[in-house]
Amino acid sequence: MGSENINFEDSRAIFNVIGCLLKDQTILLQNNFLIAKEDFPENFHRIIFATIEYLYKKDAKKIDIIDIDNFLSKYTQQYKIFTENKGIEWLENAIDLANIETFDYNCTRVKKFTLLRKLQDDGFNIKEIYDEDNEGKLQQFDQMDIEEIVNHYTKKLISIESEYLQVKEGTHISHGIDDLITELESKPIMGFDCGINALNYYWFGLRKKYYLISANTGLGKTRIQAYFSLYLGYYLQIPNVFISTELPIDEIQTMLLSCLSGISERKIIMNQLTFEEKKKRDEAKDKLKDSKIDIVYCPDFTLEKIENIIKKYILNKKVEYIFFDYIKESISMLEGINKRVGKTDGWKALNLFSERLKMMVEKYNVGIMSATQLNKEGDTSGSGAIPNAVDIWAKLRIASEKEIEKYNLAFEKLHEDEEIMVLETKKNRKGMNDFNVFLLTNLGKLYYKEILVTKGGNIIKVSQITMNTKVRD
Repeated sequence: MGSENINFEDSRAIFNVIGCLLKDQTILLQNNFLIAKEDFPENFHRIIFATIEYLYKKDAKKIDIIDIDNFLSKYTQQYKIFTENKGIEWLENAIDLANIETFDYNCTRVKKFTLLRKLQDDGFNIKEIYDEDNEGKLQQFDQMDIEEIVNHYTKKLISIESEYLQVKEGTHISHGIDDLITELESKPIMGFDCGINALNYYWFGLRKKYYLISANTGLGKTRIQAYFSLYLGYYLQIPNVFISTELPIDEIQTMLLSCLSGISERKIIMNQLTFEEKKKRDEAKDKLKDSKIDIVYCPDFTLEKIENIIKKYILNKKVEYIFFDYIKESISMLEGINKRVGKTDGWKALNLFSERLKMMVEKYNVGIMSATQLNKEGDTSGSGAIPNAVDIWAKLRIASEKEIEKYNLAFEKLHEDEEIMVLETKKNRKGMNDFNVFLLTNLGKLYYKEILVTKGGNIIKVSQITMNTKVRD
């Protein structure tokens, strides 16, 4: 599957990219530092880029050729490479000829050649998509984006997988029944403790299943997932990864610090803390360092990107649970789905996305939890069919005044920043449906306290359940 070792690069694209960076360094930030020094195979180009990046991160307002020359002159080996390649003259020409309008094209082209080098190093036959002696292949490569290149080789691997990992179809209904009974006797069906007793009882805890929580804007879809992630990752030491599409990492961190310390997130953010509260905050920080939670911030996501993130953490970090905070339409997600299955409406793309998450649960034996927005009719965004693929689906809402009065819950709400919320389980493949868990909630502290459980307007008495998984002190 290999090919001869060629150091793939496009020197013209590199020339334009570096010239553009010197004309406007903010392009680095606008592209979220998409380009990296590893994208430059030649030492000369790599040294120049690394210098620009370093100076920019050190808050240089404007970087010119003299700044680069002065900086490199302090390093004998690098400066020798710079001068031998007539660095000043090369940079002058790059600035003069660079076209900002073509930066995205050239940046993508540089990244494509980085991908080629990586694929070649891993033993793939690069000539399938790039052959300098084949004009047709060169035109095809120029039209391909990075995702299409990756998908080309992914399809080949999937084909091999389908051929050699065949699953036998059909068996007698009693096949393996003795082993199943033995396993249930020694280890009943029970997932991880989620921190809310009624859900442990009726959901059988957080199992290796696909969970979906739906709510209106601002009701804490991300926060309740962060709470479950923290419960697994710190209290139970179960490796999990939180994939955030909306909130950057620091906003997730302050949520979890608030939950672990019992201090309002607002006070932590504003640094309005007493001496004792600072001690609690720092204790929470140490607890967070001791957790088994990873986080990925991925605002511009595609189905392939999310799949690759999940695979990476399953294989490299042995995560058992994945939290993907929000299934929503995005330009990149829709474009990726359209390339994969053809022109697709937005709601169909969301359904396909949800179905793919369910497939990953089954394939990798992990748990996945995600969330969706509710529309005015109380259904999930799009067709309302997204929950079809899930194992457990719950709606999160604020308790009505009628419910608060009926169940005499007004006394539970002691502070203005507290709210009584209801988690309605609408679908539960292996348990009771249409039951409501009333929760005293403080979103600013990531606090959820179970008050009561109802079904059909009647209060249900839920037995206290002890989970098999050991909880930390």
